[in-house]
Amino acid sequence: MAVIVENPNTISGAANATTVQEYQTTMGYFRVELRRLISGGNVYMWTRVTVNYPSNYYIDPILTMAGTTVRYGWSSGDNQKKGSVYCTKAIGYPTQAQPFSGKFGTGTTGGEGPEAVAFNNK
Repeated sequence: MAVIVENPNTISGAANATTVQEYQTTMGYFRVELRRLISGGNVYMWTRVTVNYPSNYYIDPILTMAGTTVRYGWSSGDNQKKGSVYCTKAIGYPTQAQPFSGKFGTGTTGGEGPEAVAFNNK
């Protein structure tokens, strides 16, 4: 059974999270990362989006893992500053669970287009 954590930064050891996979959106305005942390017998994963260049695009970081989906919710790029960060909630599964797969990414408006990348947790 999945554990959902509202704010990934509140998970014990969050500073030790690693980036498993990442990509830049089509026009390079955003960096999208799949973050991973093992804590308290669970493996937690979430999507983190960092603003590379301010824009008027709206972004919506999304993570789907083993049938569970979490998202940030649309956020306007109008007031973004370079380096601003948006994260989805974290999804956690017991570390002894079978390998699972999913996708992470961001929906964006304008020329950035919705994008997602598949992954597996092995």
